Amino acid sequence: MEKKLISKQNRLCFVDYAKAFGIFLVVFAHSPYNILYETMVGGGVKKLIYAFSMPLFFILYGITWKCHYDFKRNNIRDGLKYIWGFLKRKFFRLLFPAFLWGMIYAPFSLKNIFFVLYGSQKSFVASGSLSSLWFLPCMFLACFMFELLMIFQINRKPWMQIIFAIFFSIIGFFISHIYRPQYGWLWSIDVAFMATSFILWGNVLKGVFDKISTKFSISICRFVYACIFILASILLIFTYRFNLPYLKISNVDLASGSYGNYFLFILDALAGSIAILSISKLIEILFHFRFLQSIGKTSMAIFILHKPILLLLTSFLQNQAVFGFLLPNTLIVFISVFIAFFFSYILGLFIRYYFPWMLGERNEKNSMG
Repeated sequence: MEKKLISKQNRLCFVDYAKAFGIFLVVFAHSPYNILYETMVGGGVKKLIYAFSMPLFFILYGITWKCHYDFKRNNIRDGLKYIWGFLKRKFFRLLFPAFLWGMIYAPFSLKNIFFVLYGSQKSFVASGSLSSLWFLPCMFLACFMFELLMIFQINRKPWMQIIFAIFFSIIGFFISHIYRPQYGWLWSIDVAFMATSFILWGNVLKGVFDKISTKFSISICRFVYACIFILASILLIFTYRFNLPYLKISNVDLASGSYGNYFLFILDALAGSIAILSISKLIEILFHFRFLQSIGKTSMAIFILHKPILLLLTSFLQNQAVFGFLLPNTLIVFISVFIAFFFSYILGLFIRYYFPWMLGERNEKNSMG
């Protein structure tokens, strides 16, 4: 019985844990540049987080993906029906929230409607909306490209997935260096190729984690995941800085196609993501952390809500004297990050319960966990 590490119903708890860790790192990294870069620690941590935080969420999709259609057993007409149904589901889950919140944050005008529908980071900025929303249209395209590959059952051959992952990442890398329109590519399609690569890596890693969990006893799994976490973390910490001189800006940034050195970028993205996944698996083995899982389930809402709250808090605290003294920047970062994270989590729970459609979710009243 000991060799059966995790029951079926709890199998994906570690994904929620990883989302919780990931979204906290995203909130921290979104602290304003002017105060985060004034400290060596803050600036270094921000650069490290950006090296893997966005790839992590694409990898998590690859881990949670399940096969729903076999092209070889169905005809083309059934395949087209399946793809159409898939597109409708993903439109509601990803594109609808992107466009809805894009217009909520942007001043209303026909010009801004166009910019929001264009769906790139630069177009969201041009509309005066939330720049982070670029992630959702990009995820839509990446999910679609990944689904097309999976229809042909390449997930049955991990080596083929790795080949396609490398192929798609090379396409994404070269597109970012060849040409970039004034407002970026529609729905960040250039980044979507790179994102598809990480989704493929996620599906490969799912098989690796499944084998570890089923072949070894719980005690050995604890040791294995702890070792993976330590080694992946050390690799990331010691290699991410070597990529910095190759970057167009101060840190890795998927939205603008700033990858730096191709090999170092892929290495750091995978190392950081594997570190988060392995510590999440370790936590899953040790105990069931309901609060952390709830944060993971609410990560979409936190992603959409946190930035305005964070910027307002930071601006307020920078000009607020406590006992006659201005707060040090490091303290401002941590106070604003934790408060913004907490408030966006609470507000996210409220929206998920009463207005789940705003986040592309179905009724969550019976599954708020």
